[in-house]
This record gives sequence, C-alpha cells and structure tokens, in this order.
Amino acid sequence: PLYSSAASDVYKRQIPKGSRVLLVDDLIATGGTIQGSAKLIKIVGGVIVGYAFVIELIDLEGRKGLQEPVFSLIEFFQLKGVLDYFFQQYLDHKNIHSHHDLD
Repeated sequence: PLYSSAASDVYKRQIPKGSRVLLVDDLIATGGTIQGSAKLIKIVGGVIVGYAFVIELIDLEGRKGLQEPVFSLIEFFQLKGVLDYFFQQYLDHKNIHSHHDLD
C-alpha cells in the first residue's frame, strides 16, 4: 500500500489527467509488470493507447490481460513449443510416407 501510494504520487506529477500514454518496455512475459504500470496510469487519469515491447514471450500469454493494442518487434516462442511442433511435423511426414509404402 505504501509503495502504491508513493508511486501514484509520482505518476500524478508526471502524467496530467487525460494524457494519452503508450507504455514501452523491453520485454513482456506474463504481463504482470506492465499491467501494474497501466493500472497506476489509469488511477491518475491517464489513457492507455497501447503497449510496445522489443521482445514478447508468446507462450506466456502476457498480452491476454491487456485490452489496448500490443506491438512487439520480436515474438519469441519457448524452445519446447518449437521442438514439439517440429517433432509433430516429422511424425506427420513419416505417417504420410508409411501409407504410400503400403500402396
């Protein structure tokens, strides 16, 4: 509560009521940090117009909690998801060829 109050005071001095704000960060993972920042900006009367990130960790779905537009320069998938995808492609390809061998 003390942190929230102090942070809110800082935001009030820096963001006049009605200001349109684009929140920019280097990384979005789960979205918790950016959601907290957005909440403080909205409390002091700022209007979030969107979010911009250098890197977005897609598998963690951080953008799901954000209502405004989200822009990411790099969308990164966790390696496990990528390996699962390619393994499934391999199995599908192998399955197709094994059926042709029976003809």
